[in-house]
Amino acid sequence: MIVPLNIDTYPAFTRSKPVVLVHFRASWNRYDDIVKEKLQEIAPACRETVAIGSVDVDLEEFWQLASDHKITNIPALVYYTNGERPAIASGPCHKVVIGAHNIEKNLKHLLNCF
Repeated sequence: MIVPLNIDTYPAFTRSKPVVLVHFRASWNRYDDIVKEKLQEIAPACRETVAIGSVDVDLEEFWQLASDHKITNIPALVYYTNGERPAIASGPCHKVVIGAHNIEKNLKHLLNCF
């Protein structure tokens, strides 16, 4: 399950599981649909150890958060381990879409760190 986040739930969500993945997206971006499909595909298999959330950067409440994370292109994937932000994969779009096919590999690598 992909959890839609708001500015109030975001901080606690990033610490809710050992590995957390947050998709920074915009509804108008077709590349975000590709990433979302891949996340929906893998979510059931990793729900015990990985929390997956999404942030709509079209909403003004997330502009500062995106800026704080230095996200200038979407889609963007922010990976957390134990509440710490170890990696961000963001545009140009083709790199993230290609990276979307490596989400499982990235998550497995993070999970093996424990």
